[in-house]
Amino acid sequence: MTCLEDLSNEILYETIEYLDICDAYEAFWKLNYRFQHLFNYLSLPLKLNINVINRNSLQECCQNIKTNYFDRIVSLRFSNWIAVDYFLSKYLLNSSLNRLESLVLHEMKSQTLIPILAELSSIPQLYSLTATTIGTVRKLYKIHELIFALPVLKYCNTTFQWHMESFSFSDFRSKTSSISYFVSKSTYNIKSLPYLLQYLPKLVHLSINTSSNEQNTLGWSPTIVNELTYLRLQHSVGFDHLEMFISNLFHRIQILRVSSNTNMNASDAKRWQRLISSHLPHLHTFDLQHFGQIIDLAEYDRIHNEFNSSFYWKRKWFFIFQYYTFRNNLFMFFYSQTQSSNIHDARSVRDIIIADSLTTIDLQSSRLTFFALYNPMVEISSLNQFFRTISCSQLEKLTVTGKLFNMDHVIQLLNLSLRIKILTLRTYIFSRIQCNNEIQRIIIQDSLTYEDVQDLIITFPQFETLEMKVKENNLEAIVRFLLKYSYCQKFRLYLIVIHDAHFILVNRLYKLMEREELVQRYSIEFLSDTLYLRW
Repeated sequence: MTCLEDLSNEILYETIEYLDICDAYEAFWKLNYRFQHLFNYLSLPLKLNINVINRNSLQECCQNIKTNYFDRIVSLRFSNWIAVDYFLSKYLLNSSLNRLESLVLHEMKSQTLIPILAELSSIPQLYSLTATTIGTVRKLYKIHELIFALPVLKYCNTTFQWHMESFSFSDFRSKTSSISYFVSKSTYNIKSLPYLLQYLPKLVHLSINTSSNEQNTLGWSPTIVNELTYLRLQHSVGFDHLEMFISNLFHRIQILRVSSNTNMNASDAKRWQRLISSHLPHLHTFDLQHFGQIIDLAEYDRIHNEFNSSFYWKRKWFFIFQYYTFRNNLFMFFYSQTQSSNIHDARSVRDIIIADSLTTIDLQSSRLTFFALYNPMVEISSLNQFFRTISCSQLEKLTVTGKLFNMDHVIQLLNLSLRIKILTLRTYIFSRIQCNNEIQRIIIQDSLTYEDVQDLIITFPQFETLEMKVKENNLEAIVRFLLKYSYCQKFRLYLIVIHDAHFILVNRLYKLMEREELVQRYSIEFLSDTLYLRW
């Protein structure tokens, strides 16, 4: 058997090029002098992924980054604002990264986004930018101006939280952009999009969320996007707005994917037929996903038959239909069928939001959400029939927003879907079952008591981040317990996030950490109404 040390430099270089540079350092640096020499004289393009939140791990990772490597970094990825802040305390995002092609900034602090974007224009080969933020973003026009000003940017993927009505183009002062792929999970007012698209003349691929609180369709400004061939809409607007939007802007669309999360009449097959026939002559792929309440099975049969008409099957556009009863109401959902699937082999559904009349089915994402808008009881077990033909193996996020539910059923779902890494609960309810899934991030929307946290540790022994509200008189007891447990049990928890905090709570936390010296190195940050304790 060949030893690692016997491999040629060429094979080792290929291995290192495949790995993230920090992982490569950790794996090979301490083996022997030969590997240290290889790293000292690396000439390969390097990928850097900083996805840790623990202070010691961050420090070790950044120590492995040598400034003489900067001109070889082609990909830079940060998983959270903690990693970004630590990196920027040591290095700068500027022209020294002269080969950087791809930058990913996840969960950025909204107030640091604009200064970072302002520096990126000096990076000559930045073709791809992905950015998501925590907290509400302000100065949206400025953020868009800075992104559109990046000289060679081709791919832009953003998720920002904002008040939709606050985004006005009246102060917009931007040149046209080089972006050809624009993806956003932020919600734009559908009537503002024509103005936005004026600055994206080279757009080929558009994936965007839209909404509107207006009833009329007057005042549209037609803007033909000549190069656009791919359009994906996640929308909550009526069909009138959607029809006006598509017919006025997009005549060369070849691929159209629409996911509806309202009661808009997306189930009108004849209206879709007229829209496509009149305005989309080049369309060859039509992917429609819709969920809605129906009156009876006769309506279900009618809709099903209309989507099975010759117009659709001649184009090989087939749909999978399902219905089920939930809380004495009849619901239908349907979605486009791939050529390789059939009614007994539906493709994996990766994003389902059960929200009574407000429901989304998104096959391209990785989230499962249960809402109970009008009745606080979420009977997850009653949805078994809903999932009998659906694979949930791709799920990465699970959210349950009802106040009353059977926690044992949630744990059973988690143990079946081992890829779920983020769990959000409206409130915490004790479970007799331990979760075998290695959940990394737990978010509890209601306040927790000291006893709740003790139970939580037993049920979920693997998580790294805990976000919650706390009963104010329990603050010290909860933090003390988590820090001591983390130290004694070698627990993986590195970050506590407390929502709905205030300055008095922050001062109490500072006093606790100084008085009891629970950990040697830590940081406390207070952003908006959210308190972060990291160690």
